[in-house]
Amino acid sequence: MPAVTHTPGDFVIPQALTFKSNAATAARIISVSGNPNGGVTGALGTIGIDSTTGNIYQCQGGTSWIPFTTGSLSASGLDWKQSVLAASTANVAGLTLNSAGTAGQNLSGGGLTLDGITLTLGARILLKNQTTGLQNGIYTVTTVGTGANGVWTIASDYLTGSVSAGLIAEVEQGTQASTMWLMTTSGVITVGTTATTWQNFGTYTAGNGINISSGVVSAVAAASGGLSVAAGGISVVGDSSIGVAGNITVTLATTSGLSKTSGLTVVAQPTGGLNISGAGVGVTIAAQAAGSAGGLAVSGTGLGLSLDATPGLQVTNGLKVLADPAGALSVGAAGVKVAVDATNGSIAIVSNAIVIPGNLQKTIASSTASQVVDQVPIATYSCAQWKVVVKNGTTGRYYSTINAVDAGTGTVVDSSEFGIVQVGSFTTLPTFTVTSDGTNMILTFTGDASMAISVQRDAI
Repeated sequence: MPAVTHTPGDFVIPQALTFKSNAATAARIISVSGNPNGGVTGALGTIGIDSTTGNIYQCQGGTSWIPFTTGSLSASGLDWKQSVLAASTANVAGLTLNSAGTAGQNLSGGGLTLDGITLTLGARILLKNQTTGLQNGIYTVTTVGTGANGVWTIASDYLTGSVSAGLIAEVEQGTQASTMWLMTTSGVITVGTTATTWQNFGTYTAGNGINISSGVVSAVAAASGGLSVAAGGISVVGDSSIGVAGNITVTLATTSGLSKTSGLTVVAQPTGGLNISGAGVGVTIAAQAAGSAGGLAVSGTGLGLSLDATPGLQVTNGLKVLADPAGALSVGAAGVKVAVDATNGSIAIVSNAIVIPGNLQKTIASSTASQVVDQVPIATYSCAQWKVVVKNGTTGRYYSTINAVDAGTGTVVDSSEFGIVQVGSFTTLPTFTVTSDGTNMILTFTGDASMAISVQRDAI
């Protein structure tokens, strides 16, 4: 016998080993013909080797077997399943789950296509968007539908005990071709009872400004934009047209009030109120003539107010108040004052239009021997009393009280003069009379001319 050389630690098997057990259902290694799932009973952990293909299966207990591949090692944290022909993109309506929780459970009501792919007998499909989440999972087409009468049976590698978080299936055809989907539901999962959720795994969709090619993700700059993308990174595209190399070029739409010729500028309306110069943006105001439309006037001295010439106002050389030359007011540099009637030394009366009612005190210079001293409107005051004093220089004094009542008939019904006091001499003795013109009670003086007459009147 030739010598056998080995190094320490080697485990040398001189002949093939056979693992046996005294119990038929104990964990062991057995030889099977074909896929043992659903047809061979074994203990949990039993390994079955298909003698025709060499495929290895692991028993999950009873007649439930799953393919044993390197992708299913628990150390990787992922459970790679056999790929599927097509996968759902949205909820597939009208499906009914039968035989839930058993190896033969299926969905009835399937159609002929899924995601645009025609389904054939035995095709594997993935449902991942069902509103009823317990219907999600991997199925095999066992009856090809001609409308909504297809039957999809749960796949042999997607039975209770072989499904856990980390399960991955790749899609072969359809709009989701070459994408992989990861089941993220954790905990114990009972197929047909537990709702499962799925998310895209290992594949990405390029969004705006992003390009994905051969697994390389890169940024994309618009051809007319202000960015440049190179191996060194993303940089700003310099534009010397605005005067400074390396500056950012701002592309603006031509909007109202803006100009982008040779840079961003504000545009003033030719008939508007703005002007633009090197000093900045200013207000342009058209000089309006006095009395014309518009209220502003511009001159070398600044901004002024342009006013219409309205009654009582004058706008020449500034804003002025005008007094009616025949009225009772006068306007001078010192202000507005009452105009005195030189004729009778009192507040001016224009055509008897202005009457001072009620109380009155005034002094007049008598220019004639007979003149009207005062008048009271009968409609307002039917009774009046005057206290009069007449001075004749330094030689004569005259004092008297006059009462008058008019009932509005045009006739003075009671007129009397009493309390007469005379000192000194007068050429003609002063007298006062009250008459009525139907509208006013009129007090008239008769005596020497050029007398100084003081009148105090009360009217009720």
